[in-house]
Amino acid sequence: MILLLRLQAAAPEAPHGTTFGETLGVVALAAIVVGIVGLLLVEFVLKRRLSQGTYRWLLLMGLLVVPAFALLGSTGSMFAEMKTTEACGSCHVMTPFITDMRNPGSASLAARHFRTGAIPAKQCYSCHTGYGIFGTMQAKKDGLRH
Repeated sequence: MILLLRLQAAAPEAPHGTTFGETLGVVALAAIVVGIVGLLLVEFVLKRRLSQGTYRWLLLMGLLVVPAFALLGSTGSMFAEMKTTEACGSCHVMTPFITDMRNPGSASLAARHFRTGAIPAKQCYSCHTGYGIFGTMQAKKDGLRH
């Protein structure tokens, strides 16, 4: 019983506040809404009031530039959220490893670190990414292999 209480106290806490991934997700959704509303306004309300050149530039913005922001925001959100242990555990191949990590009787290195709180957040990501600018990309590519 004491061991179980000690394990619960050492377990990592959930992050407080808005995460970077959530912020990027909101940016992506906002870009999508702005793009759709903008295209509708340009096509159905402002088409006759605008010069041909301005009309085409606004359509170009709505069809290419604004969706590019949505793509960047959603991709950034995905990469930020993939750092969580829950994201790693969502793959059926990784489920036994996540279960082992959270097992109080396991002697694996990941379980010991999880119990002691040595890596308080982003357990998998902290150890399984490389250094450098492409470390995250390589880890994601290796994860997709599973």
